[in-house]
Amino acid sequence: LHTKLQNYFTPTSILENIAVLVTPKVDPSASLSSLALIRLSKQIIALDNENNEYLINDNNKQLWKEGLRNLVSCLASSNWKASPKSLETAVEGVNAASVISRLMSSDYLLSSNNDNNNGKIWWEPLVEKLHEEADDQLVRMIQPHQLSGIKFSIDCIQLSSSTKQDASDLLSSHQQQYLLPQSLQIAYDNLNLPFSVRPGFLNGNDDDDDDVDNKHNNNLFTVASFVKQVNFQIETIQTATNRTVAERRQTAWEGDEHVENFEYSEKSMRRLPWSDVVANVRDRLYNETSHYYDGCLLNFYPDGDSAMRYHIDPDQGVLWDYETAVVSIGATRRFSFRESSSGDGSNKPHVFVLMNGDVTEMFNDCQERFQHTVQKSSVKGESASRVSLVFKKTLGYSKERTKSRTKV
Repeated sequence: LHTKLQNYFTPTSILENIAVLVTPKVDPSASLSSLALIRLSKQIIALDNENNEYLINDNNKQLWKEGLRNLVSCLASSNWKASPKSLETAVEGVNAASVISRLMSSDYLLSSNNDNNNGKIWWEPLVEKLHEEADDQLVRMIQPHQLSGIKFSIDCIQLSSSTKQDASDLLSSHQQQYLLPQSLQIAYDNLNLPFSVRPGFLNGNDDDDDDVDNKHNNNLFTVASFVKQVNFQIETIQTATNRTVAERRQTAWEGDEHVENFEYSEKSMRRLPWSDVVANVRDRLYNETSHYYDGCLLNFYPDGDSAMRYHIDPDQGVLWDYETAVVSIGATRRFSFRESSSGDGSNKPHVFVLMNGDVTEMFNDCQERFQHTVQKSSVKGESASRVSLVFKKTLGYSKERTKSRTKV
């Protein structure tokens, strides 16, 4: 089955030929199940990016339920602490399942009442398994990138359950379970990571918005609305080898009247006044976090081949405050942090699958300890576009603003 999996390139083919056939006896290490979940998540992301929402044919509903149930059952039955490889397999499987949970509509949340899961939400066995396994041995084994990945996955599963309340009364009764186990939460806190990712931060917060069934619920914050209102430009930058090249992405710089030009790679961007849609996001951030950002670097990535290599943000602590918020709009992309040269290089990158409305916060010594990147799509030639909003604070002004708590 491992060999066959490599030959299936659609969700239906993986479900029909792998997922419905796999059992804990066939896949005791869960390596096949984990890989199948990863492949499914990547394929659904690509389809979702192209179509703006992944929809399942009614004829395939039972296939999805049975396939996900089998894959999750194998993963939950395996020994996560048998070896470092076993733990990596489990973590990657859970991470992939959390991605699928965000992209699936509520119709596919529950297993059949006739199966052994008795109508449970399909991801519940994974959360239960995590709580069962969370002992001192797991805390000693788990690596930083695995811990941050599991933390984000549990947050995504919690989001998926809270935005699909009408699917089943089970959701509200089990919500307390969708928290990181206390021992892992303590271990995560001890990492003192200078970044955090909030899934679905901009989605479903408006009282007037009743449609919160999927990640595309907020019609205000779309790529089209930003492209229409923001004066994006294609400009040139100077590379580390002193070559002048045109940027693949398009950019703009907006902010308050006192904000200076924004500069990087020998490029100086003139400040533009706030567009309505960007100011709306700025105010949403302020209302939720009490952080007022007086400037915003906007990046338009026109397709899946446009990305941003590993880098640090310039002039943090010199011109700009250490607090930064990055808002993702549009296509789903992978966003990673890796240790900078000050680290020993032994830790793997922290990788997050960012969807529409997710917010990444960077603070304290993040730019000193870590570089970050926006990765290309895993599908070559993908046309789906993405906008990122990098909110910044002018150094000094931000402190005064936060202290006064004066809302704009």
